[in-house]
Amino acid sequence: MDDAGFTIEPLATWFDEGSWEESDIPPRAWIAPGYFLRDTVTLIVGPGGVSKSTLAVTYAVALASGRELQNMRPVSAMRVMLFNVEDDSAEQKRRLSGALTSFGLKPADVAGRIARVGPSKTGTLLTRDPDSGKLTPTVVWTELETHIEHFRSNVVFLDPLAELHGDDENANVQLREVVAKFRAMAVRYSFALGLIHHTRKGVFTPGEMDAVAARPPLPARRVWC
Repeated sequence: MDDAGFTIEPLATWFDEGSWEESDIPPRAWIAPGYFLRDTVTLIVGPGGVSKSTLAVTYAVALASGRELQNMRPVSAMRVMLFNVEDDSAEQKRRLSGALTSFGLKPADVAGRIARVGPSKTGTLLTRDPDSGKLTPTVVWTELETHIEHFRSNVVFLDPLAELHGDDENANVQLREVVAKFRAMAVRYSFALGLIHHTRKGVFTPGEMDAVAARPPLPARRVWC
């Protein structure tokens, strides 16, 4: 509200035509250079059955312990949250214990730095109103935000993307809006977001725009965006 009492609406864009001091430009807020960046979404994509969820859990252990994993080098030990729609609490513990063993660690070594979250029923985070077309957060989204804020998460993994919303994943415009909602959450709480995503089923045609990753025989891979 300005001095005259009128409400000033926030602008939809920013504009800057001035000069700047290059020394004042802040460095990128990397969690793990080349892999996870605050306020940004990283897609971990691949066909079904190529261990995308296992890769995410292993990333989580490396990030929480500050350990290197191949070329991924966390800048320090991080607080990591895992939200998995498909695995219950016991299965998440099994996966984490396996990943911890590969690093020579025990659960106590990452206590307070890895949080596990899962839905009591349905894990959908966003739904679209059939009449208005508006994308709306569910109660699970609201509770997840509360957990993220309380835990002060540095990195959050959401697994899998297909179970987190009700839109058609071949509808590019709708899916772009869904990912934008997740990116806005990452910006709001200043964390790096890892989304686990299945490639489209069926045969891939070279150059096909709807194909997120290469043909099915290849393993899961990262897409930083």
